[in-house]
Amino acid sequence: MSLESALSIAMSGISTASTQLELTASNISNASTVGYTKKTTVTTAAVLGKVGGGVQVSGFTRSTNAALFTTLTSATANASKLSTLDSYFQQVQDILGTSSSDNPSLSEYVTDFVNSWTELSASPESLVCQQQVIQNATNLADEVNRLAEQVEDLDRQCYTEINGTVDDLNSYLEQIQDLNTKIAMAVNSGLSGGNLEDQRDQLILKVAEITDVTVLTRGSGQVALYTATGYQLVDGPSVRTFEYDGTNITSSTNPGLSLNDALTGGSLEALVDFRAETTPASADPNTSVIQKLRGQLDGVFDLFTDTATTAASSVDSFAGAYASIAAEAGELDTSFFTGTSRTDFSVNASLLDGTATVKTSIAATVTDAMLDSTRTITYDGISLTGASYSSYVTSVYAGFQQAATNVATLSDSADTTQSYLEEKFTNETAVSVDDELVNLVTFQNAYAASAHVMSVINTLFAKLENLL
Repeated sequence: MSLESALSIAMSGISTASTQLELTASNISNASTVGYTKKTTVTTAAVLGKVGGGVQVSGFTRSTNAALFTTLTSATANASKLSTLDSYFQQVQDILGTSSSDNPSLSEYVTDFVNSWTELSASPESLVCQQQVIQNATNLADEVNRLAEQVEDLDRQCYTEINGTVDDLNSYLEQIQDLNTKIAMAVNSGLSGGNLEDQRDQLILKVAEITDVTVLTRGSGQVALYTATGYQLVDGPSVRTFEYDGTNITSSTNPGLSLNDALTGGSLEALVDFRAETTPASADPNTSVIQKLRGQLDGVFDLFTDTATTAASSVDSFAGAYASIAAEAGELDTSFFTGTSRTDFSVNASLLDGTATVKTSIAATVTDAMLDSTRTITYDGISLTGASYSSYVTSVYAGFQQAATNVATLSDSADTTQSYLEEKFTNETAVSVDDELVNLVTFQNAYAASAHVMSVINTLFAKLENLL
């Protein structure tokens, strides 16, 4: 071996050690960077003739665990779905009043309305009792209107969030496809694509928050993303773009095909299902929640305006009972409440402006109608037998409260699982500063040794020149 060969070998050692020191410095400086994984060099021995030709960096690797990352993406999707549901059910409870009161407003107003009729039946000549009936009726109707309006506000919020979530999904998928291209270029050029892969992993987790994904490895460091149901999101140069039409998630390339059952497992499924409308309403307490709120509030409206009765005892409904006896002069004969649904439920205008008075002779009959507990009451998501007016309203509140409690419990458990997996993945892939400091000394010594070899060779070259 010539001195020139020895010098070349020493220089390869310095070059390799320099690259290793550079990578170690990057690892240490990014030790606290979220999503950054430990990077290492792959070195191979070079061959020069019959003896070693030095060392070379043949590639780069990053610390990862594909199986654990797959588990983490699924846990992220589940936690995001339940967290989204939990947030919306908390808002439902705020609207209904069940988050801060053991006796919600609507229940109070129904009870007050029933009690005012009881008092009127005991003192039919009392103008105070008559006015109290009208006032309590107004409170009841106003509360139904308020709830109806807030349900529509919640629906609009959910609609807006779905569109924003779809926009985020489209953006994340485009960025992943772009990173795939850049990573392939880096790998094919012998450069490190590790930092780009870290960025891609963070984007994949963001996609997982929206919909559960399966990650497939492709050549040159690229990946393909499919939903848990097998629908392609990103693969090679192909990337999907999605839209929401108010009912269905669709692909821009096939707007006629609903993908609601394809994009599952994350926040998008929770949001779409929350405001879905089905016939009949879904038995799943977490699906068609807006539809159930609307339908069950319409149920309250119907209880007080429908003249038909569903009581096994054949006792009239409130409206039927009120109309069952002819009015005396100046009294309102029928239609104590007016309107077409929960949104315009109101006390008859003649009672409000004083042009008519409450029919007092019917007070006891009306009270018995509202207290009767043999009714069959069925509306979206609720079906009762042996129910009264008050027990129906209580069941409405109890149903949503139970759903909210169940979701909150599941969400807490899912968050715990996700946090555990995140910590485990980080512990396996993140930078250990202690280990890097050891590597720093090792590579520094290697650099110094190669530099010393070069110094010796240069000395030998100088002696050779002197001899010549």
